[in-house]
Amino acid sequence: MNKYKFMLVALVISAYAHAQNEVDILRYSQQYNLGTARSQGLGGAFGAVGADYSSTYLNPAGLGLYRRNEMHLSAAVTGTLTSGNFLGGTLDESRTNFNIPSFGLVLSKVNTGLNGDADKGIINYNFAFGHNRTNHFQQNIFMEGFNTKSNLSQFFVEQSNGIPSNQISANGTEFELYNLGWNAYLTDTLNNNYTYYSPWFNSDNDYRVKQSHQITKRGSMDEYNFSGAINFDNILYLGVGLVFNELLHEYKSVFTESDPNNTVTTATADTVGNFYRSSYLRTEVNTEGQGVAGRFGFILRPVDFFRFGLSMQTASRINMKDDYQYKVGSDIRWPNIGKKNIESPQGTYEYQLITPARYTASAMFMHPKLGFISVDADMVNHAKGRLTATDFTFSDANARARASYQEAYQLRVGAELKLQDVYRLRMGYNLATSPYKNEINGVSKDDLTRQSYSVGAGYNDGVYFLDLAIVRTTFKEFFTPYQLNNGYSPTGVATHTMFNVAVTGGVRF
Repeated sequence: MNKYKFMLVALVISAYAHAQNEVDILRYSQQYNLGTARSQGLGGAFGAVGADYSSTYLNPAGLGLYRRNEMHLSAAVTGTLTSGNFLGGTLDESRTNFNIPSFGLVLSKVNTGLNGDADKGIINYNFAFGHNRTNHFQQNIFMEGFNTKSNLSQFFVEQSNGIPSNQISANGTEFELYNLGWNAYLTDTLNNNYTYYSPWFNSDNDYRVKQSHQITKRGSMDEYNFSGAINFDNILYLGVGLVFNELLHEYKSVFTESDPNNTVTTATADTVGNFYRSSYLRTEVNTEGQGVAGRFGFILRPVDFFRFGLSMQTASRINMKDDYQYKVGSDIRWPNIGKKNIESPQGTYEYQLITPARYTASAMFMHPKLGFISVDADMVNHAKGRLTATDFTFSDANARARASYQEAYQLRVGAELKLQDVYRLRMGYNLATSPYKNEINGVSKDDLTRQSYSVGAGYNDGVYFLDLAIVRTTFKEFFTPYQLNNGYSPTGVATHTMFNVAVTGGVRF
């Protein structure tokens, strides 16, 4: 075999911009209300209800319904059970963590007249500062099965084709997967210096390799906001907010391929045997981001039993930084090869993400003695998101986002029942439609909706309040460990069932 006459020592770290793609646009533009327990118990349908800190996220005009100061703190335990289906095999994993979904302070100034609170003009104006969690990345995923249609070496071959063989391991290519696959002895070339092949699978189409994909995700999306609202005539409420976004996403993927039953047969001019044992591709990307956005809204209360609201969150411009590393390994039982573990250097890349705007319409029907029913509807056009950088255009990733994504809607319905004067019971439902236009690698876009069911209870004596919510959420993700242009790309589907138990306590003064 012609093995690596042009192997060079890696000395230069090149700028890297290939890991950022349209998946990042979608991941960080999907947001969910994980704030106060009262709001979660209602399925997040709190846009027109007001007088709860979740208003700062859903519709800041809801702050105008406060008539007293408030301090609150929320705590939650979130557990996620994941069932990974891949190549006909199904395996379960789980993850549980403690988190702080919300805390905040509301300051209310009520205007007074000769006979008490004003009832005309500006009734009150309020300000709030605090924190809401808007997404949750805490998952362990494991998928495994047997593949008879493709193998990892094919991916490295496609990555290599078109690269001159005297440049495939040159300085400046240390982050390129074709470099790592070449130095792990998973690809080779003969007389054609631009065309590659797998020396272990090239003559064998009758194999059954075991493929495993382990994914670990950590982190969250959070916002810190300064909001204000004003109440006119107890009929019109206007609100505005300044939002500071913060995100952390730690992603680790280990894709392993092996031949435990010796089904991969390699034939050369000298011998025939089972020389290929295993290979792997390991990816680690840690992402941090900080951004800013604005939020505006109004609530109209023409009569006491009905409220209607509209709100908008502007597009967010988030400064992103990725720290990343790739590792490729192999175990080849061929003279002078054996086990190889090839690592790229540690890399860093900075860029910007612009998330699309979000629009929310809300309505509430209330009975003063029984409680209320509320409905919210969000719309986000994920095709409007984009990536930018000073040294890279991201034109391909942005074009794929426009071609793949569409407007997604989130419907939230909730009800609260009064029991006596101080106790409340709640229930809610939340449906988020798929952001994809079409089927993705054999996965129906309808299978990628997200649903939540919630129940809750609360106590409020006018000064102290305590709320509890239990939320069950189900959603799916798909993972393609390697994408082939000419061949079978295996796709796994991870079905997540998330249970969130949240408690919020506070005081009004």
